[in-house]
Amino acid sequence: MPTVRAVHFAASGSCRFNCYISIDKKVPGETKQAALAAFGAVDFIKNIIVVDADIDPFNEQEVMFAVATRTQAREAIDIIKNVKGNTLDPSQLDDIMTDKLLIDATMPVNRPFAARVRVPAAALERCRLEDYVDIARLDAVPTFLDSRRSV
Repeated sequence: MPTVRAVHFAASGSCRFNCYISIDKKVPGETKQAALAAFGAVDFIKNIIVVDADIDPFNEQEVMFAVATRTQAREAIDIIKNVKGNTLDPSQLDDIMTDKLLIDATMPVNRPFAARVRVPAAALERCRLEDYVDIARLDAVPTFLDSRRSV
């Protein structure tokens, strides 16, 4: 798939069951095509979330942001039932058969969609949160907006 930008097997899925794919989507259908190609190539994948190129698939918080802001369940979720899984999946009710989940967390290309709003970097530099919030409390709050550390 020429529009695929990155693929990540997340630690949250034991580095095998959850797969995040970043694509530079040009036409409807590319999301599902990329996911089905991955499902066909690697049988241990159980869940795939496809995101746009502006989302870092290596940052799970950004992936979940895309799911939260770019999906409507009835339109964006497909369940593929009764396919070959992996014996390492403890949730399987059968030795080999499982269900697989595809979530399209990409923006539509065939209708207007609101742009992602970001606080300008210059504003973040001028207003340092650590000047207003105790650093221990600040470090306890996970956020992909915090440029001091990678999440």
